[in-house]
Amino acid sequence: LVANCGLMAPCRSLQTPRFDGFFLRTSGGDAPAEGRSGWALEADEMRALLRDATNESLVMVDELGRGTSARDGAAVAGAVLEDLDGRVRCRGVFATHLHELLDLPLDLSPRVSKRRMAVEWRPATSCSSPGSSPGSSPGSAAAEDAGDEAEAEAEAAAAALGAELEPVWTYQLEFGVCRDSLAMHTGRQFGLAPQVLGRARALADAFDAHCRPARQADQQADQQADQQAD
Repeated sequence: LVANCGLMAPCRSLQTPRFDGFFLRTSGGDAPAEGRSGWALEADEMRALLRDATNESLVMVDELGRGTSARDGAAVAGAVLEDLDGRVRCRGVFATHLHELLDLPLDLSPRVSKRRMAVEWRPATSCSSPGSSPGSSPGSAAAEDAGDEAEAEAEAAAAALGAELEPVWTYQLEFGVCRDSLAMHTGRQFGLAPQVLGRARALADAFDAHCRPARQADQQADQQADQQAD
């Protein structure tokens, strides 16, 4: 990227392709003044990208489909990915949290490889507080009390999740796929209340047990109805 921008690349030697354009699509919001929803903006951006990108372009798409349902978002994201791979044949990165995309029968070439951000796991520990360190001054009793309270809340949050391990993000890219957003663990690390995390865990289990099978049954019923109509 630096070399293609005409800037000095901090390296001794470099081989880099020459791109004719850079296309970046990230998450956005609504535009009420223009009468367009978040999904309308996403669709308009992708229309321009698919029109103008070439096989010599660098394309980076992040979180396409957030402005609509997971089902429709994954379907459109999959179709866009197929078009970028098959017709445009560009280089790029296509990042998403729509795990449904992994189960769709996408028609992709061997040029497309699946990567994920690496995560390491360690035994779950409570959050530490500066006020709870052994070297605290005598006047830091209030800070120690706050630290003990934060530690107790962290332990309660871990118990609510039934978590014996917690993730450690390495910020390294590796081969493979990810089917868990780790949202519960992130919520715990950033202080979501234990009762909220515990209820969220229960609702997530209920979603897997009831919502997904019910949605699949509805889709099968719709397909059968369409076949009978034909």
